[in-house]
Amino acid sequence: MKSAIRPILAALLAAATVGAVAAPAQAAPADKLPVTMTFELVKPVVQVGYGVQVRGTAAAGATGNGGKVDILFKALGEEEFTKNKTLTVKDDGTFTGWDTAGHTTDAGYHEAGAYQRGTYRAVYRGNAERESATAEAELGVFEWRLTDANNPTDLWSWEQTCLPDDAASCSVFSPRITVDNGPISVRYEQNCYPEGATRYMSFAFLKGNSTVKPSPRPQEAYRIPQWVERPAQEGSVYGGTILTGLDLTGRFFVRIPYGCWITVQMSQAHYEKYVYGEIS
Repeated sequence: MKSAIRPILAALLAAATVGAVAAPAQAAPADKLPVTMTFELVKPVVQVGYGVQVRGTAAAGATGNGGKVDILFKALGEEEFTKNKTLTVKDDGTFTGWDTAGHTTDAGYHEAGAYQRGTYRAVYRGNAERESATAEAELGVFEWRLTDANNPTDLWSWEQTCLPDDAASCSVFSPRITVDNGPISVRYEQNCYPEGATRYMSFAFLKGNSTVKPSPRPQEAYRIPQWVERPAQEGSVYGGTILTGLDLTGRFFVRIPYGCWITVQMSQAHYEKYVYGEIS
């Protein structure tokens, strides 16, 4: 009997051994690839009220990086970041977009654009094969402040009498003048004969080297050449403001009516850039 049992036990032991060897092993999950991330603001310092453009990369290799990146912002002095928007990350890892989240005033109005200096944070969520990653960039916000409105810089002046038989005496081009982004003020004093007639004086600013006499352009007061026309009133008159917010080099043009004597003075106040959070 014992001799009969032994072959059966040996067969069962062999079958169990074969079955144990044949069982498939469980595969270990593959590690996600670490990501190299860059992040920047296209303009690190923007004017108050303007949008902020961001861009960057989150990649591990040339392809396979598609996903989402969250854009957060924390104003200077605050402790917590606030999520403003989510951007799409392309397959090559690049992303870009605008943030115009702005802020809500005490009166309940929402104003788009940048109003506070602070820190932007980009959080790449990763994907099935990529790890997440984070990068930050600093935002500065500035505004223009008028510095010398009561003491502007003289730019150019002209005194002339417009004679009926001499058209050349009735208009003039200034030398080339470079102006910055401050408002240019025009003041003039004139006397015309005969009194009471409806006549107009005109002035403009022409870019570059132009000495071609311009013509009035209705409803184009804020274009170049910028044309302003004023009644030829008696006495000292404030003529208006032209060319605010522009950096240009060119010539002033002035035209006065027949029978008028006139003095014209043009001056410019200046702005300085005030960056939020800095000592002025």
